[in-house]
Amino acid sequence: MFTGKKPRNVYANLTNGSVKLLLLDNIATGNYQYTDYEERVCIKENDIVMVMDGASSGRVFIDLNGFLGSTLATIKMIGDTESVYQIYYFLIDNFKNISDNNTGAAIPHANKDYINQLDIVIPSNKITKSFYEFVRAIQS
Repeated sequence: MFTGKKPRNVYANLTNGSVKLLLLDNIATGNYQYTDYEERVCIKENDIVMVMDGASSGRVFIDLNGFLGSTLATIKMIGDTESVYQIYYFLIDNFKNISDNNTGAAIPHANKDYINQLDIVIPSNKITKSFYEFVRAIQS
């Protein structure tokens, strides 16, 4: 899990070499700002994005591209990228459990230890591939 960060520069419009700035408000409204590209915190379509701080802690998104802003983290698939939608929908289905185990009194924070210990069963490669292709077709 890689956490986002506050960008150095923020632009109202897309400039040469800039990317979308992904913040919870921007994702929700579709009204994006832009920032300079930084490899470490840029995500692509097969990365799962999770809200880590605030009332929406544990909420997940997928199929985003851009600079991962503060309060967000990404779960990057290494190797088996076709199971990404199974994990995404698993996290959606477990949102209540994840948010019930948040830490922090004044500001809730997603509990990384709790999330990391969740068990998910990934079916055979054939089923995983079929599910991935089915979901990609729907979301395209």
